[in-house]
Amino acid sequence: MGKQIDLIRDQLSRKNDQISQLSEVAQKQAVYIQSLIQDSINHLFKLISIN
Repeated sequence: MGKQIDLIRDQLSRKNDQISQLSEVAQKQAVYIQSLIQDSINHLFKLISIN
């Protein structure tokens, strides 16, 4: 029984680490997407001001 608990504890720990890593990747992607949107808006304003 103790070995099963240790195995489950290790599995949960690994899954927790994986979720944390995915969360960091998602956060970096969100920041990148925000910068793309901001760049697009800036380009649109430049185009609008030219016309």
